[in-house]
Amino acid sequence: MRNATDIHREIAERFDALVKANSKIYLSKDPGIRQHLIAYKIKTRLKNKGIEPYISFEPHKCLTCGTINKAHPDTSFCFVCDTDNWQRIK
Repeated sequence: MRNATDIHREIAERFDALVKANSKIYLSKDPGIRQHLIAYKIKTRLKNKGIEPYISFEPHKCLTCGTINKAHPDTSFCFVCDTDNWQRIK
């Protein structure tokens, strides 16, 4: 039988995958999903601790969370939500 920690970890991993696969999750008004999104952003912030975001000369917007022009310098993923869902702003 799995313990509560294992179940919580599995839920978090599945939610992470959901965020990366479906950018519309950030538009949800469901309080449970909102709580998971807060935890997801905190996890991403901790992962990026000590790293300065790359800010490009051509403005881009993350279509997942709405962040403008803050990318991870090594992966180019969004510095806030850790997804690769950029659109160039004209």
